[in-house]
Amino acid sequence: MYSGLILIRLKAVPFNITLVQVYIPTTDYDDEQIEDFYNQLQDIVDKVHKKDILIAQGDWNAKV
Repeated sequence: MYSGLILIRLKAVPFNITLVQVYIPTTDYDDEQIEDFYNQLQDIVDKVHKKDILIAQGDWNAKV
């Protein structure tokens, strides 16, 4: 299992803040591991409280 996710929830006023730090697997990983990562990320996003401010940051390993 690839573990490139860190979640922090800060209780603040007037909104709580959820920070998600991501390190997306590179193309060196097989497609199944990459798919698992995105599923984990989606599960985290789905569980964030709807009133929270969500900030996702990190290394997305994108090529332009």
